[in-house]
Amino acid sequence: MAESSTEGVIIGKIILPQSIDIGAAAANSLGCESKLLNQTVKFSAAFIIIAGCITYFGSKVY
Repeated sequence: MAESSTEGVIIGKIILPQSIDIGAAAANSLGCESKLLNQTVKFSAAFIIIAGCITYFGSKVY
């Protein structure tokens, strides 16, 4: 249960607009935040599916 809570925090941190802005500034990509957010949402969706499967099957085993 604690692991799924931690995964939720990590996924939320990935798509946080402040994190997107900091990443864009660090990469000198100011003005491209919408492109970065679009790519990040796709990555986050895949991460949610994988993390959900791991949590589900992990709860069935233990």
